[in-house]
Amino acid sequence: MSDIRPILLCISPFVPYDGIPHAGGQYLYSHLEELAHRFRVRLVAPGTSDNRKALARLPGSIDSLILLPSMDGNGWLRGIQVIDRAIHGVGMDPVFRACFRRSNVVSEWILQAKFIDFEWAQTATLSRYVRVLNPSAVQMLVVHDVLSHRWLREFDRTKGAFRRFYLWLRYVLVRRAEVVLFGLVDRVLVFSESERLQAKSVLETASVGYIPPPLSDDLMPSTVDDFRRLYDRRMRGTLLFVGAMGRQENDEGAYWFLSEVFPMVLRRIPDAKVFIVGGSPSARLKSFASENVVITGYVDDISHYYRRCGVFVGSVFRGGGVKFKTVSALLWGIPVVASTVGSEGIGRRSNYLCVSDDPSEFADAVVQGLSDYRFSMAIAECAFEWAHSEFGGTRFRDVLEEEYPN
Repeated sequence: MSDIRPILLCISPFVPYDGIPHAGGQYLYSHLEELAHRFRVRLVAPGTSDNRKALARLPGSIDSLILLPSMDGNGWLRGIQVIDRAIHGVGMDPVFRACFRRSNVVSEWILQAKFIDFEWAQTATLSRYVRVLNPSAVQMLVVHDVLSHRWLREFDRTKGAFRRFYLWLRYVLVRRAEVVLFGLVDRVLVFSESERLQAKSVLETASVGYIPPPLSDDLMPSTVDDFRRLYDRRMRGTLLFVGAMGRQENDEGAYWFLSEVFPMVLRRIPDAKVFIVGGSPSARLKSFASENVVITGYVDDISHYYRRCGVFVGSVFRGGGVKFKTVSALLWGIPVVASTVGSEGIGRRSNYLCVSDDPSEFADAVVQGLSDYRFSMAIAECAFEWAHSEFGGTRFRDVLEEEYPN
């Protein structure tokens, strides 16, 4: 029996799979898994070494896949990529773009597609070519970060004159590119209301929707009774910081907490312990390892830490977009202390023990979270209920059905 589902063509820098070690890939995996119930999903991605390795774990949601040659960001080719990105602001590398346009298979897939799903802004640089081949296909752009907002934030945080000039130039180029890309596609999708406003500030006439990522899973408590039973079993005096430590924003956030905040916490709670969980920790993070600081490196199952630790530390100061790890902490029912960036786009401040970028205020909130059981539990319970209503699978499915009708 022939498959009568309409075709959705996804263009992505990554091949997603269950367990992919970054938040954007995790979202794309869930995104395509859900859409595959109503569409035949075809994927075009660059043939990077990571994507070739991912083929062994290719999810069943992907009906067909083609990997096109790309520069893969190694050696002198990386220099060409940097120059190309400086010229265009954002974009897939020139080898991938050329192969995309010359591939007969890709052209056929474009002609057959009802939806073209661009994942990450750089893939939408192919929008004009796609539109020429298939003017009737609906073009969706899922923006994992509003990149110009990220560069502007970095500019505001930097003091050196040369570095500030470079960041301002990157901001101007990226914003110019986003203005064009947001205008080319039919619909832009972001992960929070604050990002929707950021995208509208880039191009007021852009059609922008908000799709809450589905971050709840079967391991998490799902009811208030589950939350209360789990909360009673949490290890008092324990803190959790989660992130891919090879990423600069996570390394810097963990370092800031360990060097600026945690010493103040230890003076008041000498037996407090923090778990720094995530792959590729730097040498400077490893140097903090002690009886009170556990640097785990990569772990296969992070749920153990979300289930047992008493307070979540969301000290992130760079980057843009919704911090999925913060949402995960709220879904697990852990009271959260976060920086401004760490909490951006994730509910009201009343969902947190504290939102602050000041080390002393941050430390005070951590100490209160570890010491005042009833206070912490009350905040965590309200945040838990809000997070499950906002980031649960039902809401996600409803929004996807509305945005991608078949």
